[in-house]
Amino acid sequence: AKYILGIKLKHVALPNIIANDMVVPELVQSRIRVPKILSTIQTVLATPTSKIQDRYSNVVSKLKISKSPLSDIASFILNSNKR
Repeated sequence: AKYILGIKLKHVALPNIIANDMVVPELVQSRIRVPKILSTIQTVLATPTSKIQDRYSNVVSKLKISKSPLSDIASFILNSNKR
């Protein structure tokens, strides 16, 4: 876990935070060393492209905004009154 502005986070890279999973490698400044950079690059290069695309697709799907945000807002408001 990492602390940012006093908040405990499992990840620091935005794609990882959004996915709540390791999508991209995180090289945290206080722990970064040349051997770690090299091994991370080797790991990424050895990872099948399809696996990387699947990871990013998961992030993109979580970020998708509907074609009609106003409709989503209206539905939310209407459904809030039913609670």
